[in-house]
Amino acid sequence: MTAWTPSALPATPPAQDAVVRPAARHLLSRLVLTHLVRGLTIAMLAAGLAGCAATMENPAGAAPPPPFTAPVTHAPEHKAPPRDAATQVERDDPLEAYNRRMYAFNARLDRYVFLPVVDLYETVVPQPFRNGIGNVFDNVGEIPTFANCLLQGRFDKSAITLGRFALNTTFGLLGLFDVAEGAGLYAQDEDFGQTLGVWGVPAGPYVILPVLGPSTVRDTAGYAGDFGLRYMVYDTLYEETGNADATALRWGVTALEAVDTRSRIPLRYYDAGTPFEYEWLRFLYLEKRKADIAR
Repeated sequence: MTAWTPSALPATPPAQDAVVRPAARHLLSRLVLTHLVRGLTIAMLAAGLAGCAATMENPAGAAPPPPFTAPVTHAPEHKAPPRDAATQVERDDPLEAYNRRMYAFNARLDRYVFLPVVDLYETVVPQPFRNGIGNVFDNVGEIPTFANCLLQGRFDKSAITLGRFALNTTFGLLGLFDVAEGAGLYAQDEDFGQTLGVWGVPAGPYVILPVLGPSTVRDTAGYAGDFGLRYMVYDTLYEETGNADATALRWGVTALEAVDTRSRIPLRYYDAGTPFEYEWLRFLYLEKRKADIAR
């Protein structure tokens, strides 16, 4: 039996050695490259996290980032009103506390007194007759309108008003029918409050009158002027018809005119569907009066 010695091992064939050695070197290089890439990746992530932490801590030595400011290039310039300038409401409605109480009073009076009478009037008197009654009162009102047109120097309107009164009084059976409108002569809405406005009298504060409702100091004086002129017209009619002492007739006509006037006004208190009805009505009234004077 032959003894074992290292030299007894079979030598690696030259061809096999040429294949094994390059494969081993390739495997080793691949492992080293993989670990190197992983190490670099971990190092970069750690550096990034450390940078974020340093940014969030914002040490005292570093300047804080500027605050975000929305672009306002196209925003309109805001100018605050002068401190000593009164607001529009303060100028127009310095009596607002009183006006609101009177507004509530008028609303209750309208609900519990006027509207029940108006409902009865509209139920008992058919629409054609109500139209005739309203036309008669409107025809009487042409006389104050004519006077105010003259006082304002609006002679074209005064001519139209005079023509309406003549046609409706004669062909319209004392104003029962408005035949003048069919002839192209339309009613002119002029009162003494507008006359004062044309003369340059300022409107003054907004005020709610008992029963009559929205007004201004100037229009209150206008109501007085129109009422006085209308009273003289009715007084003349009563005297000419032999009813100068008929007190019951006077009061009856006055009450009928009030009910007829209210029936033709569509406004119902607290029926506007807005909590700002008082402000809404004030705005509409003041703007309408400005337009009435300007036209």
